[in-house]
Amino acid sequence: MLTSKNNFHKIAPFYDQNALIQKKMAESLMELVEKNVGCKFDDVLEVGCGTGLFTRLIQKKINYKRLFLNDLHNFISFKGGYDFLEGDIEEINLPYKFDIIFSNATFQWVKDFKRLIQKLYQCLKPQGYLCFTTFGEENLKEVKAVTGVGLNYLTFNEYLDLLGRYFNIITYYQTKESLYFQSPWDVLKHMKLTGVNSVAKVQWTKRNFVTFCELYEQFKTEKGYLLTYHPFYFIVSKNKEVCYD
Repeated sequence: MLTSKNNFHKIAPFYDQNALIQKKMAESLMELVEKNVGCKFDDVLEVGCGTGLFTRLIQKKINYKRLFLNDLHNFISFKGGYDFLEGDIEEINLPYKFDIIFSNATFQWVKDFKRLIQKLYQCLKPQGYLCFTTFGEENLKEVKAVTGVGLNYLTFNEYLDLLGRYFNIITYYQTKESLYFQSPWDVLKHMKLTGVNSVAKVQWTKRNFVTFCELYEQFKTEKGYLLTYHPFYFIVSKNKEVCYD
């Protein structure tokens, strides 16, 4: 689901200070939660907690009894106050029922989103909520244009269609965010320190790097070298029965 455990372990100490868009998404998601579903829940699950970027907001904003965190490995620096469920969310058993499930900037890594939301639906209590952010098809489009490498993103309408089969949709929106860097090398460095893309698959020879820099010149602006993010936001509720097809 996420980048490999070993890869993320290497960048974890640098993630929070470089994950500017993910931090903004976390803050925006929590604002949506406060506005639309409130802040008091018994059992809370966060999927793909990473270094705890969104977890800290849960601890600060949400009045909960039990907090469960999931990721491939526990990369969180603070200890205690939660139960950790280690492993790929698509594969592990979830032996609990939750009032609300959060996830920030994680579901783009999921192999089978339909199967995952069926699983999360079953793990929610009646009237439970699923609140998450993810990325769309224009995410990091400049890098994909240059390298031909990128994730296979679902479109906004595809998310809405799949969610609508299993949940009532409360609120949703999409946006575009732009970052600017001093050089193409800084773009690659940013991506490496945030683990946002599959460019690690590229064989970075000296020639490949030179070619990348040359081709990335087309995205140079007065502000610097452009990198686009394409965040999606969704809050849905479990208040209807469904039949899986």
